[in-house]
Amino acid sequence: MAPSGFTASVPSFTIEYITTVDRANECLRLIRDGMAIGFDAEWTSDDEPGAKRKTPGERNAEKRQQTRTAGQFTIRWELVKLRLMQLYWGNGIVYVIDLPAMKEVPHELERVCASSAIIKAGTGLFCDASRLWKDFRMNLSSCVELGLAFKLVFPETTRPRAFYSELVGLVDVAEHVCGMKLDKSQRETDWSKSVLSSEQLQYAATDAYTSFECYTRLQSEIDRCEYDIPSAWFTFDVVGNTRVQAGTSAKWKADCNWWSSEPGVGFIARR
Repeated sequence: MAPSGFTASVPSFTIEYITTVDRANECLRLIRDGMAIGFDAEWTSDDEPGAKRKTPGERNAEKRQQTRTAGQFTIRWELVKLRLMQLYWGNGIVYVIDLPAMKEVPHELERVCASSAIIKAGTGLFCDASRLWKDFRMNLSSCVELGLAFKLVFPETTRPRAFYSELVGLVDVAEHVCGMKLDKSQRETDWSKSVLSSEQLQYAATDAYTSFECYTRLQSEIDRCEYDIPSAWFTFDVVGNTRVQAGTSAKWKADCNWWSSEPGVGFIARR
């Protein structure tokens, strides 16, 4: 099992499991403006057995209420669903941060998440950002959605007839971009356990590591592509649990004129 301060090595990276605020701040202080990090989070589901699913109207009303009361928000740790946050920035160590173990949000983590000058790269980032907002009222800036960046670099590789907004998952991105085969057997694991296994920590860390590696390779391809690929096609901020265009308050949506808006057509051409 994984005690506080657990450290394990796997091929290519080391895992540091952090359960104290001081150590988290010490490590995250190394992340400076201009850097990119692989970013991921693990949490327990909102859906309790037998619970009624909320309607879109109920979810929107809840979001409005959350926004109105953000400045008065107090974290109720007994209700927090987010268990781990994983960050990697190419230094050989994936930092796995157990927030419920701390019962406090490290100020350096708040800085990193809020900074528009620090890129957070991952897949399904809006889900992670939404969880951060619900549990801690934290925003997440400069989100690079790898599931879209991949489609722009390799538009005919995976589900070319799907809408542009239909994301490619990390398993497919990693296999095509880095030649990595990810083991997702721990996806439905119990993240609420008081003590996490080394297998759970390795699973969590691998996604952050892989996201960083995929980002660096995809960004390199984007930089040398003969066609202009605006970062706005795959980058956004999440403010108040809403995706907005980076650095603005205007709503963002996944949209690219290389793809058709008609069902079943998908990718048309680079232009």
